[in-house]
Amino acid sequence: MLKKIFIIGVVLVMGLGLFSGCGDKFETDRVQVTIRVEFREKFENQEFVVEDFQFDNIEKLQYGSWFETPSASMGYITIHLKEHGKKQARAAVKHLQKLDFVETASLAYYYTTL
Repeated sequence: MLKKIFIIGVVLVMGLGLFSGCGDKFETDRVQVTIRVEFREKFENQEFVVEDFQFDNIEKLQYGSWFETPSASMGYITIHLKEHGKKQARAAVKHLQKLDFVETASLAYYYTTL
C-alpha cells in the first residue's frame, strides 16, 4: 500500500512539473519515459535494452517501477545520456515520443520540497 502511495506521489510530481513553469530547470544528463501497458511484460522482465530506443546518445537505462492509477497503467524508465546538455535532452525527448512502446517522454525536471 505504501509503495502505491509513493508511486502515485511520483506521478503527481512529474505531472505538476509540466504545468509549474519549471522553465529550464531540468537535468541535462537524463530524460524519463513511461512505457505503454501493452509492453508491461517486457518492462517487468527488464527486456528493454538501449538498442530498442534507436537513439545513439543513450548511455544506459535505469528501470523504475510499474504503477497504476484509476486512469493509467505504465512503467517508467530513466534514460541516461552519453552527451549532456539542454539541446541533447530535448532532442532525446523529441525522438523518444515517436516510439510505439513509449507512452510519454519528458525532461527530468528539478523539484524542491517545502
